[in-house]
Amino acid sequence: MGRLCDERVLNSTCSLQTCVNGRCDITGDGLEYCKCYDGFSGATCETGVDSCRSLPCHNGGNCTNIGSSFMCACTEDYTGAFCEIQLPPCFFQPCRNNATCVSDDTNFTCICPDSFTGKSCESSILPCDSSPCLNSGSCINADSQNFTCVCSDVFTGSICETPMNVCASNPCKNNGVCNVSLELGSEFEYSCICIPPYTGRNCETLVMTCDPSPCEGRGQCDIDQVGAFCRCYDGYQGLFCQYAKQNDTCDQGGIRCQNGGTCITLEQGEITCACSQGFTGSECEGVVALGCVPNICNGGDCLLDGSGNTRCVCPPGVSGPFCST
Repeated sequence: MGRLCDERVLNSTCSLQTCVNGRCDITGDGLEYCKCYDGFSGATCETGVDSCRSLPCHNGGNCTNIGSSFMCACTEDYTGAFCEIQLPPCFFQPCRNNATCVSDDTNFTCICPDSFTGKSCESSILPCDSSPCLNSGSCINADSQNFTCVCSDVFTGSICETPMNVCASNPCKNNGVCNVSLELGSEFEYSCICIPPYTGRNCETLVMTCDPSPCEGRGQCDIDQVGAFCRCYDGYQGLFCQYAKQNDTCDQGGIRCQNGGTCITLEQGEITCACSQGFTGSECEGVVALGCVPNICNGGDCLLDGSGNTRCVCPPGVSGPFCST
């Protein structure tokens, strides 16, 4: 006789083919069912679990269900599984043109090379942007590093910093004296102190008229090949008869008027020198304060006395108020 079998042997083969997101399994009672994978439910495991319902992604991240889990797509400033980690500002290398980025938790600063500027060092700095040319010189950019200054007529130097000697070319004609001046806010200019009977910007014009008469009613105006001059009446002297005639008191006073000056006696009896234009001093020994920049002494030493008047100390073999003889 055979062995008594008291247990029922079930068919172990599962025939269900409808498990969408799971596998077919058999219960102890022999019933087939779908055993769902994690994240799915339903008779055929057709329903997915919504892992994004709890809003796990922070800082604006976008959540996507993936099976029983999820994935966060973070904004550009954050990273991590939940977009919980903020990236440092310098992570994205915001500084351009080899600049150095320095940041704290939220902001960055770019330390730019010398030739760039801007929030991200994106703008180049041209040499002329800093206005390097002085004294109204015009700046021309040669490249990103170099420039050229085009100076006005009276300045020179790489940045037009040096005043030119505008009197070096002797612009004043007919023995006129060249004077350099600099008024506040203006360029160096020259003016000519003309010796009568010449006038004009460069003492180039000869005075050839007696109308009106330059003799001030103290002489007769006349014109010769040189120009207008005065024939003084008795008791007057000077180019335009503007002085009372000198007497012996000039010699007695020991006054020797230099540089074409005329010794005169004033109405109150004071003895003095009437100096030619361009000269000053008790004996017309000094040049009117022309200054020593530039040096007007033609190679001699230019000195200023206590009154600010110019005096030239000439080298051996040279003489004259400006060392020109």
